[in-house]
Amino acid sequence: MIFARIFHGVFGHTPPTTGLSIRRLMNEIGNALVVRQQVLLVCLDDANFIQAEGVLNHVLYTILRLYEGFPGVRSGVFLTVSNVDTDLKKVLDPSVMSVLQPTEVYFPPYSSEEIQGILQERIRRAVYPGVISSTMFDLIVENTMRCGDLRVGIDLIRRSVLNAEKHARQSVIASDVNAAYDVSRYIHLAASVRALSGDEKRLLRHIASYSTDEEQMMTSGAVFNAVREEVPMGYTVFYERLRKFDQMRLINFQNHRRGGRTREISLLYDAEKVAEECGG
Repeated sequence: MIFARIFHGVFGHTPPTTGLSIRRLMNEIGNALVVRQQVLLVCLDDANFIQAEGVLNHVLYTILRLYEGFPGVRSGVFLTVSNVDTDLKKVLDPSVMSVLQPTEVYFPPYSSEEIQGILQERIRRAVYPGVISSTMFDLIVENTMRCGDLRVGIDLIRRSVLNAEKHARQSVIASDVNAAYDVSRYIHLAASVRALSGDEKRLLRHIASYSTDEEQMMTSGAVFNAVREEVPMGYTVFYERLRKFDQMRLINFQNHRRGGRTREISLLYDAEKVAEECGG
């Protein structure tokens, strides 16, 4: 999907969905860059989501070493990560780090005042004056802060206004915001699940099911034994997928010492909603 998006950015249309390998795709991109004498600049948003199973390594290696097959071609990458604990030196191979040579820029989380300012600007640009009162705006900001995700607030504005329009009201009321929040608070969950492979979705669905059946702490070993017949895989693959879910803020994956080293798994969303998004 990433290489298809790059192809679309270069040529203005999507590549064929079948019959075209990544090598051929990048050959066409490389040839176009040579002819046009253009620089390829790619931004990988939430790059920590694709670090599992070597995906990020493969993507960066392919992009940044284009010059080896196409002399004169230059390419660069911006990486944004939503987990401040991500250490690229541990995630990426030395061969990738040597050509990436990243410079890190830290952006602290938005403060309450910054979130208010951003959402106010969105409302000013997109909504007629008086549609969202100061009281309703405070409720939107409060729900946004509760989720810790600005995208929830932006979606909340849109859905709240649509709810008011649906009921032929000229201004948003609390019930519009509350109904919108029931949907908007899962926007990150829905987007994250869409990015998972079929096997990853099945694993996450089984974890959600297991969490509702078990009243005690979920450990990685117990979950592995419970799901490996339904989703065949070795423990290494299982562990990498759990780390990916943790990076994507779908679960908490923490170490505990109880007569040994135990890894505890806990869902960050309602189990029934997780199962629903995964197709359960």
